[in-house]
Amino acid sequence: MTTVNSQYGDRRLERKIRGLRRIFEECDRERRPGRRRFAQRRYLEKAYWLFAEMGGASTTGKQVARRIAEIYGIKQRDKSGLLRAIISVTSSDVDAKMASRWTQALRFIWRKRFEWSSWQQFVEENGGIAGCGRSLANVKTR
Repeated sequence: MTTVNSQYGDRRLERKIRGLRRIFEECDRERRPGRRRFAQRRYLEKAYWLFAEMGGASTTGKQVARRIAEIYGIKQRDKSGLLRAIISVTSSDVDAKMASRWTQALRFIWRKRFEWSSWQQFVEENGGIAGCGRSLANVKTR
């Protein structure tokens, strides 16, 4: 068993990823035609909290991202971090563009984490997941 740090061994990482993958599959079933429009918010909120629990944007988070990439055999760009690794391994049929949008939205929420107390309320106030992604893009262009 290879460990990134004492808190996240391979078995624990795999268990956390499996749990989040199950949530994605449940949300994916809900979003089919005629179902809930915002079904993925629950999955993205859980992905966010898993990201925060695993070390966020810190050095530990980057080590965990590399370990996830090794375990699941995903290709990672040099600058892609833990959020993208989590989304890539837990969301099965999401195209790269959507995964990128979700990653941007969650990165924006992470950057503003000291300005909110309710994840769902913050997302709604910022125009939903798409609005959060746009907000990050606007912050980057300034």
